[in-house]
Amino acid sequence: MTNEPPIAIEINCETGVETVRPLTEQEILQREADIARSEAERAAKEAAEATEAAERLALAT
Repeated sequence: MTNEPPIAIEINCETGVETVRPLTEQEILQREADIARSEAERAAKEAAEATEAAERLALAT
């Protein structure tokens, strides 16, 4: 991982002009919140799947 700040790439669909800029502090905070939420959702899904698998195994024996 580099120490470079995350960037946003914006493309104007009418002109095709590409603009590259660093993310604002608010965008960085939102990005971090989105990543944390996604990781929490993934962990919850994996836990639910593990519970379901354990319940199926218990019923099968």
